[in-house]
Amino acid sequence: NLYGTLLEDGPNGNGGVFQFDPSTGQLNVLFSGTGVRGNEDGPAGGVVLDQSGNVYAADPYRGANNFGFVLELTPSNGTWIFTGLHEFIDGTDGGYPYGPLVIDANGSIYGANQSNVIFQITP
Repeated sequence: NLYGTLLEDGPNGNGGVFQFDPSTGQLNVLFSGTGVRGNEDGPAGGVVLDQSGNVYAADPYRGANNFGFVLELTPSNGTWIFTGLHEFIDGTDGGYPYGPLVIDANGSIYGANQSNVIFQITP
């Protein structure tokens, strides 16, 4: 399967995370935004998968503080469970996480944001 993000113009006009099965042509939306900030409302920079098949992405605009957040999607009996891993506050953790995430051998997630902060999250 192929996984990716839609910053905008996904389901209901918002961004989201999708899964595409090239053998069947089926597109499955794993997560969609809620329209908090118009069409710029979804994860950006693609996704990364860990060894267990969990999907991670960064949403640069939404979250409790509107400075973005990192999310985890866990497969469970044909559905996906959403977990917010970190809410940015535009303090020492920066804000507006753009670009790709990376996972190391220990499962820690790394990324960067528009505030020129490189962050590490350990789920």
